[in-house]
Amino acid sequence: LVPFGGEHAHKAFALAVGLQLFVDSLTGGGYGAVLIVARPEADPVPSLRARAAGVRLPGDS
Repeated sequence: LVPFGGEHAHKAFALAVGLQLFVDSLTGGGYGAVLIVARPEADPVPSLRARAAGVRLPGDS
């Protein structure tokens, strides 16, 4: 998760709480992890990077 700051901080908190509740519902109170698998052609990042040309995005070096 990439945290948002300032006026968007509540969105990151809500996303983290929702993800935690999702994992808890699957594990029943123990330790757990969730793996989401998608096909490479469903990857939205290349088109996002093309639309955001010249803007530094998370993961850029």
